[in-house]
Amino acid sequence: MIIDMHFHGFSRASAETLSAFYVASGTMEVPVPAFDADEYLRTMDRHGIDIGVLSIPGPAPDNLPTAEARLASARALNDLYAEAMARHPTRFRALGRVPLVDGDAALQELKRIMDDLGFQGVLLPTNVLGRPLDDPAFDGFWAEANRRRLLCFFHPLDWPCDPRWRDWGLLTKIGWPADTSLAVSRLVLSGHRDRFPDTTLVLSHLGGMIPMYLSRLGWKAGEPRCARNPEEYFRAFYYDTAGEVRAPAIRAVCDAVGTDRVVFGSDYPFGRGAYRPGASGRPTQPEDVYTLTLREMQALDLPQADKDKIYYQNAQRILPAR
Repeated sequence: MIIDMHFHGFSRASAETLSAFYVASGTMEVPVPAFDADEYLRTMDRHGIDIGVLSIPGPAPDNLPTAEARLASARALNDLYAEAMARHPTRFRALGRVPLVDGDAALQELKRIMDDLGFQGVLLPTNVLGRPLDDPAFDGFWAEANRRRLLCFFHPLDWPCDPRWRDWGLLTKIGWPADTSLAVSRLVLSGHRDRFPDTTLVLSHLGGMIPMYLSRLGWKAGEPRCARNPEEYFRAFYYDTAGEVRAPAIRAVCDAVGTDRVVFGSDYPFGRGAYRPGASGRPTQPEDVYTLTLREMQALDLPQADKDKIYYQNAQRILPAR
């Protein structure tokens, strides 16, 4: 069995917006596909993926100009996922989006997706228009998330930055993992996790730099406010395998935090080669990311019992029952 915890589905509007940006910038060669449940299921079946946990990365809905537009965008996306779950209840789960910049609306939509639509949690960007997630403006969201023991999946995002980050795609290649590391380290070192300890955090792309720097993150420099050794918090998070990571990197994270804290993620439909034209000049199916990720999992030097934890058992433990 395989549960894909890093599995993106874009509404048609969001796919068109993202495609216009990425194709124009040269980041991708053909457009991002809009979510189609039947097409996704065909790809999942070809690669042996049993359950996909839908989520959407990026700044939306927070970057839209009005509160009404932000809430409407979040609701439309969440409704798209709810429809897929209703049609295929054994194959899809969902992590919704809420307009974090609008406190009351965020809480309203959080209640709807969890109580009415049966979602498993939320995706959180690692910054909200450049603001950190430990900003007191978001305390209302965190208080409710903590009360619900919410599953929060952290996905990196662009931020206002030095122009040097923009060259050669470095912001996406290394800036995004760095922003994951920054966002979560702020939650730990500021004492935020002591105030809101009952959420479950899943970190994209093996947690960026965090597993490699556990000791360094425990330095006393800067007078951290957390009540316990920082390593204790970081070892309690979950880390996914998405982002074109290789078997030795997965093994290193398993050694750092334990196989009980690693979950399978593909980053579908993104990934190396996923959008490159085939020999005929037509775009290939966006499935190469699975070929890559599954190959690295097969090469992983771990007993099958530990691989099963990564493939599905850890995800089963943290995903709320429907």
